[in-house]
Amino acid sequence: MHRSIGSWSDGDLAQFPQLFKGGGAAYAQGSIYVLMGNNTKYFYRYDIEANVWLRINDIPVTISTAGSALKYDGIDTIFTIPANGTTLFY
Repeated sequence: MHRSIGSWSDGDLAQFPQLFKGGGAAYAQGSIYVLMGNNTKYFYRYDIEANVWLRINDIPVTISTAGSALKYDGIDTIFTIPANGTTLFY
């Protein structure tokens, strides 16, 4: 949502590297962090200022196509519940 014009727009955002399905996302310290989903372990960071996606450390378990979530603690940690019918928490 573009706040100044009050409408949704993809603007000039860098294209996400792959299909995003079932992962989770969180905003933290000027970047957006995304678990890919799609039965992968991929974890990405979108640098808003540079307009670029960077693949960072994979999560230890595969994220399926539904149910994962990310939460930023407001300091320096992002937590995830990867779903997949598990009780795992990172």
